[in-house]
Amino acid sequence: MEDSVSVLKFAECRAREISSLAEEIACKASKLTVQRLPYYMRRRAASHNPKRVPRKLREHCKAHLAKSTKKSKKHRDKPKSLLEEYNRRQSNFLWLETHLWHAKRFHMEKKWGYTLPICSTEKSFKASYKAAAKHTLLFDLSYYCCIELRGPEKQLLTKLTYLTDACTGKYVCLNIIKHLESVSY
Repeated sequence: MEDSVSVLKFAECRAREISSLAEEIACKASKLTVQRLPYYMRRRAASHNPKRVPRKLREHCKAHLAKSTKKSKKHRDKPKSLLEEYNRRQSNFLWLETHLWHAKRFHMEKKWGYTLPICSTEKSFKASYKAAAKHTLLFDLSYYCCIELRGPEKQLLTKLTYLTDACTGKYVCLNIIKHLESVSY
């Protein structure tokens, strides 16, 4: 048994490993400019602003930034038109005119094809009560729809009694105007 190792024979046997290691080291040189910096000098802003990079690497960084013509994700995702984006968001459920105001102050729920304010997010109702008692309090009912029913008056009224309550409807001057306001359930 031999006590010494021949370096040449050992190197020949490991030639493939050494060549792959050399290739690996050679590939590491093609890093980005920012990646060449030590960790303590790396800054997030350096990838966008060449002035954040040390002077000796600044020119290389400027050249790298000039190569990339791709817009940032913020600009790529920005809608072409704000009106298109507004209409896209309400494609499934329509928004009331006061939607943005209500969305900040109310719990919203999707009902009857609209996004409607259901209840206030306020903890107390004192402000609402004061507004109703001393000033004005408005509620957006623009989601209410008008429908026209045609047919004999007696048949319509008998069918509507199943859907409405007599105390909610206004039967005033029904025979003259042929107009009825009611809430259906």
